[in-house]
Amino acid sequence: MVNAPKSRYFLLNLEDQPFSVIGSDGGLQESPQRVDEVLITPGERADVIVTPTGKRGRSLVLRGMLYNRGTAAWSTAASRSC
Repeated sequence: MVNAPKSRYFLLNLEDQPFSVIGSDGGLQESPQRVDEVLITPGERADVIVTPTGKRGRSLVLRGMLYNRGTAAWSTAASRSC
């Protein structure tokens, strides 16, 4: 997966199916890491494998979850000092 937008963060979830992260921008990892959600920041790449469990023929829904990037309190303080 590649996050092509220049400012959007994607926190992805696949209906209780784990992702096996095998690589990222830095290349392949030594061993897969099992995670329930994958966070992809702007311009980042994630290499993942999904092995579906459950009934054959069942559809899976990939969800984009809300991701809180925090607040920019420093920008408010900086604008007051100008």
